[in-house]
Amino acid sequence: MGIGNGMSSGIVMTLGADLAPPDQRPVFLGIWRVFADTGSGLGPFVIAGITAFATLGVGIAALGAVGLIGAGLLGVWVPRKGQPHG
Repeated sequence: MGIGNGMSSGIVMTLGADLAPPDQRPVFLGIWRVFADTGSGLGPFVIAGITAFATLGVGIAALGAVGLIGAGLLGVWVPRKGQPHG
């Protein structure tokens, strides 16, 4: 789990560094990190809230759906290799 967590955190921060405007990189990466950490911190509370009203399977399916939506959004917003940014 530690290897997976480290790799995913590294990928998220690399994407942030690649997408950051050069003149505002520190501010951009700070806000990027706040959003990434907020998502990581809220995940357990969201699944706990869902399982409080439904079953664990429903909570897991809901987080899986959120993950698929996130992957789709990354596919739309992250530029392809060789394409210019912005």
